[in-house]
Order: sequence, then C-alpha cells, then structure tokens
Amino acid sequence: MKHPALDGEYIYEALKAKGVLVRHFTKERIRQYNRVTIGSMDQMETFLETLEEVINEGGRK
Repeated sequence: MKHPALDGEYIYEALKAKGVLVRHFTKERIRQYNRVTIGSMDQMETFLETLEEVINEGGRK
C-alpha cells in the first residue's frame, strides 16, 4: 500500500508505535510502499482504524 501524501516509512513507524506491524521496504523504487497481510476480519478492522488514526495524525504535521 502507498499513501499519496504520507511517507511510507512514517506510516510504518506510526503503525508500529500503535502495535500494528506491516512490512516496510527500503529499496529506492519501492520505499514508499508497505506490505499489509491481514488474517481475520478483526485484524482488518484494527488495521483500518489504526491506519485512519495515523493518516489523520500525519495530516497535522
């Protein structure tokens, strides 16, 4: 996944700080991307809620 306005590493670090782990890529071509793997509906809901928080917080910086 990639956000049009927020840095991929920022999203990765912010999710990690909130207990949601995704995989961040560091190669130049894909460094704005994070890989998300979700196993259950509960995990998906947690991820989406947390991602929304991160996006909202990122917009205030």
